[in-house]
Amino acid sequence: MIGTIEQGIIDKIKAAAGATAPLGYALPTVASYGGELEGPVTEIARNFPAVLVMFAGIRRSEELGGGAWKHTAAFAVIVGSQDRRNNTAARRGVDTKPGSYQMVTDMLTLLTGTDLDLEIADIRPGRVTALINSKTVSVYSAEIETDFILEYQAAASDLDAFAILNADWDIPTLGNVSTVLPADDADATDTIKPETE
Repeated sequence: MIGTIEQGIIDKIKAAAGATAPLGYALPTVASYGGELEGPVTEIARNFPAVLVMFAGIRRSEELGGGAWKHTAAFAVIVGSQDRRNNTAARRGVDTKPGSYQMVTDMLTLLTGTDLDLEIADIRPGRVTALINSKTVSVYSAEIETDFILEYQAAASDLDAFAILNADWDIPTLGNVSTVLPADDADATDTIKPETE
């Protein structure tokens, strides 16, 4: 589910980018974060303006019963802007070129209140954090949150009746222990079936 949500965020941003799309400006890079902020700032900014998305962790979990849990998950939407004039231009933008402030606001506006057509709660905005502010580069992370439910075990009513148990045993002293079970040449086998009337 986490990867599906992350991809849903990326797809929504990509669909909104472009001169005639809702954002009104192009984003050369919209992707899952993969270390793009590592290295010299001049290299980092090569593909700016950019939006990078990554899972930021589970904030809360609530047991609902029957093996179901509701998780509150956070995602970081990282925006990066560069302007060779100065950092102020990188943050505030110039003319039709977006700055990091506009990009953060646009990402929160675009994503808040949507469920991405997935089985999740509507996305909520979270905190915004400055990551890089150099002479010409500005990078911020905007966190968003959503809730989703996962079932970790089937409810007892969904399980089939117990019918048969087969166990293959490898006995170490006989020397042919296998780590892959069931073994074709098991040293012992147990088969348990319910009694029939």
